[in-house]
This record gives sequence, structure tokens and C-alpha cells, in this order.
Amino acid sequence: MGGVVKSASSNKMNEINPHRSWAKRVRNRAKEEWSNRKRRRLCKTLFVIDLIGEQGATEKVV
Repeated sequence: MGGVVKSASSNKMNEINPHRSWAKRVRNRAKEEWSNRKRRRLCKTLFVIDLIGEQGATEKVV
């Protein structure tokens, strides 16, 4: 939960859990990037498998 509360001296506001929302954004970006990397790796793998299938199993793909 977020929000703010008045400080004891009433001259400023204090955020409650200011780190939490930042940490959630960073975590979500990392999860998204990890998913994108896995997806790109899978596409590359499938592309190579497709090339092997076209060239024959005995030829080496570089």
C-alpha cells in the first residue's frame, strides 16, 4: 500500500513504502525482458531447426 502521512512536525509529508512501487516496476520490467529474451532464443532455435530441415540432416549449419 502506498500513500503519505503528515510528519510529526507537520511541515512535510512522509511516503509510506516509497520503495515498493519502484521495486515492482523494476521487477516487472525484468520479467518482461526475460520473457523477450526467451522468445527470441526460441525463434532463433526454430529458425536453425528449419534450416537444418531444408539443407538435410547431414549438412552442418554455420
